[in-house]
Amino acid sequence: MALNHEVNGSPVEVKHINYGTAVGYTKVGSPTIRNGVASNFGNSNYLRITSSFSPNTSDFEIGTEVKTGSISSNQRIISDGKVSENNTGLTFYAPNKNFRFRVYDSTSSLLYNIDSSLIVSANSNYAIKAYRQGTTLAISVSADGTNWTTDTLDLPATASFSDVALLLGHARNFPFSGSINLNKTYVKIKGKLWFYRPCTNYLVKDGKLVFADSRLYIEESGVRTYATQNLAPVPGGYTYGNATTTDVGLVNITTQVFTAHPGATLGKDEAI
Repeated sequence: MALNHEVNGSPVEVKHINYGTAVGYTKVGSPTIRNGVASNFGNSNYLRITSSFSPNTSDFEIGTEVKTGSISSNQRIISDGKVSENNTGLTFYAPNKNFRFRVYDSTSSLLYNIDSSLIVSANSNYAIKAYRQGTTLAISVSADGTNWTTDTLDLPATASFSDVALLLGHARNFPFSGSINLNKTYVKIKGKLWFYRPCTNYLVKDGKLVFADSRLYIEESGVRTYATQNLAPVPGGYTYGNATTTDVGLVNITTQVFTAHPGATLGKDEAI
């Protein structure tokens, strides 16, 4: 199932991307991540997106694909870990068997909720997009990635929203009992995408190597060093900016310094 509202191709600017290591999120506790799908959430097991985001913009949007678990309590799929569990986020709202998106008005201290009218089932797959467009709060849900049910709520023109720090799968006593497909999860603000995989092995911006696919690694004596937010495994003869690598090795993304590892081999996992 594919989200047909996602941006096609590689985004121009990308921050903190990955689905298997510490890039893009911080793994708290021991949630299970297999083939880019996260589950086994609990009070001590969840994911934290490493950047803060402000929904106080006309094009704040979050999207994800989930498989629901049991229908019990108001489980938090994506929640705000910066203020409290009751503020901005996406919830599996069990009493009505639907999804709910809510934002917290920091000026009036009011919560605005928009509920999807699509009734969902336990242990089933759904694509979800929740967003603010101007003074409209909206949530769209699809069971097949093609046909969408959209519900909207008008917001006061004076509504204002503070920054949020998003948690995935957890919010105090309401962990999500299902799974979240990280390969289909993103945050979009003012045309920039976070937590989204570009369709390339490497991303160079302003002459600097800023991203390497998390499946890339160099292997030395049976030990693999994978790409992280700080390291990029590269082949010999790879050019980024004014630098060209002399052998297989690692580029420190922070300093842009290349270190050769003669005898190492460059590999790439087929699945995360």
